[in-house]
Amino acid sequence: MRRKVFFRADGGGTTGLGHIVRCSALADMLKDDFDCHFLIQEPSPDLKQFLLKVSKTVTELPADMGYDSEPGTWIQALSGDEIVVLDGYDFTTAYQQQIKQKGCKLICIDDIYNTRFVADAVINHAPGIPVSAYKVEPYTAVLLGTDFLLLRKPFLDAVKSRRERSTVENLFVCFGGSDFNNLTSKALDAAMLTDRFSTVHLVVGSAFSHTAALKDKIAAYDKRRCDIRLHCNLSAENLAAVIAECDVAICPTSSILFEACAVGIGLVSGFYVDNQKNIFEYLNETGLFAGAGDFNRIAAGDIAEKLARLDLDHVNHQIDLQKKLVDGQSFKRLKKLFHKLDKEFTIKGRKVTSDDIALLYEWANDPETRANAINSSSISWEEHVQWFNKKMGDDSSHAFIFEQIDNEKEIGLVRFDHREDKYLISYQVGKESRGNGWGEIILKQGIAALTASIGYRPSLRALVKEGNIPSVQIFLNLGFISKDPVEINSIIYKVYEKE
Repeated sequence: MRRKVFFRADGGGTTGLGHIVRCSALADMLKDDFDCHFLIQEPSPDLKQFLLKVSKTVTELPADMGYDSEPGTWIQALSGDEIVVLDGYDFTTAYQQQIKQKGCKLICIDDIYNTRFVADAVINHAPGIPVSAYKVEPYTAVLLGTDFLLLRKPFLDAVKSRRERSTVENLFVCFGGSDFNNLTSKALDAAMLTDRFSTVHLVVGSAFSHTAALKDKIAAYDKRRCDIRLHCNLSAENLAAVIAECDVAICPTSSILFEACAVGIGLVSGFYVDNQKNIFEYLNETGLFAGAGDFNRIAAGDIAEKLARLDLDHVNHQIDLQKKLVDGQSFKRLKKLFHKLDKEFTIKGRKVTSDDIALLYEWANDPETRANAINSSSISWEEHVQWFNKKMGDDSSHAFIFEQIDNEKEIGLVRFDHREDKYLISYQVGKESRGNGWGEIILKQGIAALTASIGYRPSLRALVKEGNIPSVQIFLNLGFISKDPVEINSIIYKVYEKE
């Protein structure tokens, strides 16, 4: 039976469509493996049809309900075996907690990090944001940067055919689906001031409310000088095709910027809302685009000057940088996250009991376990019994075994030993369960079990032997930060910590 994924996001003429576009891109990545469903306040008919292309259902929520009232409606109807995705700035910690209390897995897409997250994972595909910017639970995976770009399939496909440009004659302009300040009109003025483009493609969405004024402006310009084409509500396939026809783009540092980078094009970029500003400031230092700053404040003439300075060498240099920023593989990483969450529903954890002594002895003496341990010597039964009894009587030690729900087959062990002000982590996966991605899953579940057991947020530390790449990646995936290495018994270990 396919797992259900519920997306909760809003968008429209005054708020923009960024949240919707990101979620639809993610649903498009997942729809072959999961049943996707959207919940949205009063979608327009066009927006509803847009979402139905990537989801099974679109449920309309009344706009006058208020976010505080929502947990008593659709959340109560959840059975607890769903994955929920929230994308928006009004989903508070209390809102998230009600979803988690149902037993659901929760993912939050967020780019302003102004609340505490209790989600299983947080995604922000903006580059340059440190993990420390987020307040999260110890078990929360924080997935940051363009490795996790929420791009629709036509743009992921476009990466394969990204190419250098041979002319700088065709201009693409897009300020998202709503462009509530009609910045498209300002960009058109800038294009006409340069007198260098033979074709200008203007793209607006279904929530754009300035169509009449923009058409009047287009009509006022002398078409003998430039072919101005207005596109409304393009599909992802057609949008990618239009960008590919052009050599230079004017767009904000939002989802459309990364879509343009996937295709490969010269760029003039800036911001017009606060959540775009950090992306602009970080990427402006890289030379990825000619920086326009605040599009609300910059004059058309200043944009025109930046366009005029974008020669062919600059354009192709920008495209080279775009190749490094957008690799087209984010869908693999994001699908892997959802499949991990899907697997989490199939296991359960329990505290270690005296009946587990023989199992842990077998696991402890496994050659791979010994090779990665601080003390790599084999362990005698007498040593093991002494160690086991000591741990069972130590209130500062917490150990959990994870097993499959359907057959109670043991998968692995996660142990936490209190050392000074932190819990030192040890974990192992049984030989028969290795190679199936269980390490990260049981470690995450173990951290959640520890938190519930002690009743507060623990500070965590792990020592990983240098060269143990799989374990390093697991801790990085879970938001641990690399610290200075330490030497134990002439062997180097890297320290990973999470507060």
